Amino acid sequence: MRPAPAGPYPGLPDFGEPTTVADLYSWPAITARLAAQAPQWTAGTDGGYHSITFGFLLGEVVRRVTGRDLGTFFAEEVAAPLDGRTCSWGGWGGSLVYNDFDRRMTVSYVMNRILWDDGYARALSIVFAAIERVAASRT
Repeated sequence: MRPAPAGPYPGLPDFGEPTTVADLYSWPAITARLAAQAPQWTAGTDGGYHSITFGFLLGEVVRRVTGRDLGTFFAEEVAAPLDGRTCSWGGWGGSLVYNDFDRRMTVSYVMNRILWDDGYARALSIVFAAIERVAASRT
């Protein structure tokens, strides 16, 4: 197992205080909390997953740079040029998100630890099983 590299991780893997579901639906409030929060480590000295905060952090950068929310930016700049049919993301240790717009489905497999032994085999087996099941249910 490889350790998470020290690098461009912002040091904001959580919200630093209790957070409710209602909080997560208030973009201005949650991004303001993150902006005001001190990082848990100095940039470049440590690394860690930002599974809860990453979308807010990335989305706020996109919003400030482009003036568009992340969904609009993705639709216009990523999905439209690809004809919007499918897209995927793979992360450290085998985490995977797959979107299939024709089938109206998203499959997400997120690791709680890094496993390098099988690459994306475990995640892909779950994605392929979901696609096969959806396809079978529609025939």
